Amino acid sequence: MRIAPHKRYASIRRELASLQDFLTRPLSGVFYRCSIPRYAHPSILIDGQGTRTTGGRWMPPGEEKAVSLASTDLIATAESRNREDRFQIKKSKRKARVLVPISVSLKTACDLTCLKATDTWLQLDELLEEDWEEANLAGRECLSQAVGRAAFDLHFEAILAPSTCNRAGRTLTFFPEALGKESSVEIEDKAALEQWIKKS
Repeated sequence: MRIAPHKRYASIRRELASLQDFLTRPLSGVFYRCSIPRYAHPSILIDGQGTRTTGGRWMPPGEEKAVSLASTDLIATAESRNREDRFQIKKSKRKARVLVPISVSLKTACDLTCLKATDTWLQLDELLEEDWEEANLAGRECLSQAVGRAAFDLHFEAILAPSTCNRAGRTLTFFPEALGKESSVEIEDKAALEQWIKKS
């Protein structure tokens, strides 16, 4: 299905460009990714192909690769379970999850947590609460996806934003194809994860 670009994309890109110096920050530390075992293999866990295929909050399907991480293991688990919660899937039917620490070192993250509630051009609550899947099913790019696409076009390596599940937590969505030579995203203890995958 072809997704129509958001009607505000051009203005969003201009506003984001005007605030680029203010929003840009280096970022390093350990983040977490929570995944079902099928997609937990190191070769695909952080390649971003899943989002390119199906879309995500910060990137529409058919566009750039993107990978979502979380600031804590609890936030990662909550974000991963969020879809099952929304569709009220019974606990007995829910799939097991693998929690993986990811070491991150970025030079140019777009820190949306810097935005104030009084900023009129972009409201964080609107970005976090909209149903991006519903918009995509209707053939439309949602607002947060337009922001993510604009961030990629402006050469940001990632977007840091409040978690949809807990505003005190943070999610980090990075763009594998935008990472600079001095930036890196690596699975911690990859060998142990590979061994676990082989045994499971």
